[in-house]
Amino acid sequence: MKRYHLNEEEVKCTMIRKNQSIFNTFNMLSDGVLTFLSYILAVEFRFTLLDGRISIHMYNSAFVAVMLVYSAVMVLGYYLLHLYSPQRFSRVGWNNLRILSANAVGALMLMAAMYIVRVIDISRLAVIVFWFLSSMFVIIKHTVLHMLLRHYRARGYNQKHFVLVGNGKLAHQYLEDSRNNPYFGICVDGYVSAVERPELGCCLGSYEQLGEILENHEYDGLIVALEPHETQYMKHVLAAADKEGIDVKLIPFFNEYYPAYPTIDRVGRTKLINL
Repeated sequence: MKRYHLNEEEVKCTMIRKNQSIFNTFNMLSDGVLTFLSYILAVEFRFTLLDGRISIHMYNSAFVAVMLVYSAVMVLGYYLLHLYSPQRFSRVGWNNLRILSANAVGALMLMAAMYIVRVIDISRLAVIVFWFLSSMFVIIKHTVLHMLLRHYRARGYNQKHFVLVGNGKLAHQYLEDSRNNPYFGICVDGYVSAVERPELGCCLGSYEQLGEILENHEYDGLIVALEPHETQYMKHVLAAADKEGIDVKLIPFFNEYYPAYPTIDRVGRTKLINL
């Protein structure tokens, strides 16, 4: 099927995806640099400010090489903890706790590695100061970035574009919440439903037309807010999204009873949500 030309909003969508990888690369490199600089400051603080002299040579090439490797390993650890994933809905406090925990484990592993290779000329106080400084610098950087991104999203930059699937109470609620919280950077470009609801904005078509709509336009994802009597459309919606490789976020029709951070048990094919 012939595709339409990208409009202005779709071009912005594509640019955001490209810039996201550049931003993540900068984010990782800056964390590595901050970690390495924290080591230098920790050594200076321990031996220059406290002792007035450098009694242990922690500036030699071996220590510097170890800290370069350590900085890279810590960046990998942050990556595995999803600190470089999109943070629109994440809590700053939870991210800070993960940084503190990762750095604590890293510092302990560093001291253990030094003990195993029988490096005895190492200051434990310098390692503790290093853990504190590296944690503080990385936390401050991530917090400032988080606040800046929220600020610019609220002003209309770095928006994510979604299609709303449904026209009932949950669809209205989501649209209202996204407008009341502009710092999330959520832009609902339109909705699909069986019946038009002018108060929801632009109607892009019916449920059956969703596949064609996604094929001919660029969107970041679907917000599925089907009512209980519309669940028969779910299979078609998921198939259309899967075909175009688009993310799907589901608002359950029992949303008001759903916990913010649920746990799910499984009994065979049956999934149980712990309320």
